Amino acid sequence: MSDVNQPYQTLGCILPDLVRASGPFRLRESKITIEFPHTEIELGISIHLRTDQLFHQSEFFTKWMKQINKDLADQQLESIPKYLNFYSHILVEMYLDRMLLERSKGLGEQFYSSLAMVDKTELANWWNSRISIEEMDNFWKFYQRFIDSKFVLQYSTESGFKRAVSNFAFRVHHYKISEIDAEKIYNSCKELELTIHQDWHAFWQFMIDGIKK
Repeated sequence: MSDVNQPYQTLGCILPDLVRASGPFRLRESKITIEFPHTEIELGISIHLRTDQLFHQSEFFTKWMKQINKDLADQQLESIPKYLNFYSHILVEMYLDRMLLERSKGLGEQFYSSLAMVDKTELANWWNSRISIEEMDNFWKFYQRFIDSKFVLQYSTESGFKRAVSNFAFRVHHYKISEIDAEKIYNSCKELELTIHQDWHAFWQFMIDGIKK
């Protein structure tokens, strides 16, 4: 939804998630500004918030989540004793990212290259106006680790996707996903892929039309 050739807009599109993951902060709305690159960052934030709302309130998301949730529940995963709805939610998002990367070759590399172009001083100026300059250094370290890890690129292979799911489960709930359960999760995602594939064009048209409104 954003232009990866515009680094500050690309950054804005992921800032609500990064800010939440890095500390006790939330970006619940974008601000009107005329100062560059603040305008691009705020545009990205606006795109993120609108896209997030559209996606999670869509019939597509509800349908996909119900499918994988039922599939995983039927398989009785020993490694995930609780919060199955939460993991179904996350898996839909992760696998959608995987499919997008597969269909748009080079997009992932462009995404991280664009983020690497962000200047620390420019970001600090925006950060000070929106959050607290005292927290900027901690966030910048977190941001650099995010770029260096290229986490989303792991999704492109079966082993990388399984590893990403396992790492997420351990980081959030200290769950250790067994190899058997990792295989079950991946197979459920492959079944979900068939449904998403059928909905692919209708889904993206829905998202594009929704953003334009």
